Amino acid sequence: MGSYKKVGLLAGAASVTLGGLAFGETTPANDVDARLAALEQQYQTLKAETGSNWLNQARQEEIRAMLQEVQADSSTRTSLLQNGGGAGWDNGHFYLASGDGNFRLQIAGQVQTRYTYNMRDQITAADLEDELGEAIDDTDNAGFEMRRTKLAFSGNLFGPDLTYKVQGAFGRDDGVFTLEHAWAAWALGNGWSFYWGQLKAPFLHEELVSSSRQLAVDRSYVNSMFTGGYTTGAGIGFNNDENFKFDFVYSDGAGNANTAWNDSVGTGGTEWSLTARAEFLGAGTWGQFSDYTSLGSSEFGFMIGGAVHWQNGEYGDTGTETELFGWTVDASLEGDGWNAAGYIVGLNTEPNGGASTDDWAFVVQGGAFLAPEKFELFGRWEWLDFDGMSDNINIVTFGANYYIDTRGHAWKWTNDVVWALDNIPSDAAGIGLLTDAFGQEDQLTFRSQMQILF
Repeated sequence: MGSYKKVGLLAGAASVTLGGLAFGETTPANDVDARLAALEQQYQTLKAETGSNWLNQARQEEIRAMLQEVQADSSTRTSLLQNGGGAGWDNGHFYLASGDGNFRLQIAGQVQTRYTYNMRDQITAADLEDELGEAIDDTDNAGFEMRRTKLAFSGNLFGPDLTYKVQGAFGRDDGVFTLEHAWAAWALGNGWSFYWGQLKAPFLHEELVSSSRQLAVDRSYVNSMFTGGYTTGAGIGFNNDENFKFDFVYSDGAGNANTAWNDSVGTGGTEWSLTARAEFLGAGTWGQFSDYTSLGSSEFGFMIGGAVHWQNGEYGDTGTETELFGWTVDASLEGDGWNAAGYIVGLNTEPNGGASTDDWAFVVQGGAFLAPEKFELFGRWEWLDFDGMSDNINIVTFGANYYIDTRGHAWKWTNDVVWALDNIPSDAAGIGLLTDAFGQEDQLTFRSQMQILF
């Protein structure tokens, strides 16, 4: 139960798997018939040219071997066609599958290329000259980055009841391939499932919605400060396939991914961690709320959810034994070309022997299409209250999505502006916000991102 650390994986495994797609190609039956007809024609021609002595022993063996090869090849390909096995492109992803459907490997990828321009006010020379005797220049930061480059492998094994997902991402600042998802789920029947491995703690709905299916260029600053992130553990889930879902996870704690079982011993790790989340579908379908936009649906949908997270630090170690309790409530709505969502989140932190703190925040956002399925405007407002800070934090984001491909998120271009009206006390460079100097406000960030999914 330890702190987060990166691991390297063999990226070449992806190329080996992709290379295997050629095995799924098939030869039409009429092509095999044509090859047999050609052999028959050669037989008749040779027979006419050479008379009764044309077929010696060597030629008999040669023709017999050739016919056996063609028949075996034809039988194999016919079997593939009958059983339905093979490879191809389905529902936006490459796949390999057995004929009976008991084994399936689906290959997916996400590439986000982003340009970010950040402007912050720095402390002026006049403010510091009495103490430091020198000026600090204003600083703007800008540049491109591969914000997300991910590969994912998912599917089922031994039948439809055992599903899995393995996903990793190349680091935006070092290119190191890091494991994100590595889990399996076993369907137990009657809506129940048991799952285990490395996964996202079922806490904030904003975090559970994929980074590829957000409304803005990236998630909110609130999410960056309060998310449970990835963890390792086991859980149970229930889904009645109608209007109710529930998940309960026992894990190594918020943000504890890619760690050995004893990594945190003596270093302020986690003794235990529990996360529970429930969702109720008031109208529409569950699929509508796998993203934050209303692509491809005019049906009204409404969903509410809530979650709690409770964890305690390692007993008796040299670090501070800290107890955390977080809670959240969220709601999402979608209609014909419009969407709205919001949530509130709180976190109580109680260090052993120290003063407890209570932080909380909320996010509201919405969007609407000006051109159906193509051009969408959106806006978001965040408010944070960090215990111990004299001022609250307000952040406003507004921008637009252009959906280039008819499959929506598969190819889209997003541009937005993030305006932090108040002092940003802690970095969230991944979303384009940096720590402000003391007393400084009005940080402004422009982001432009092209996304491709496969």
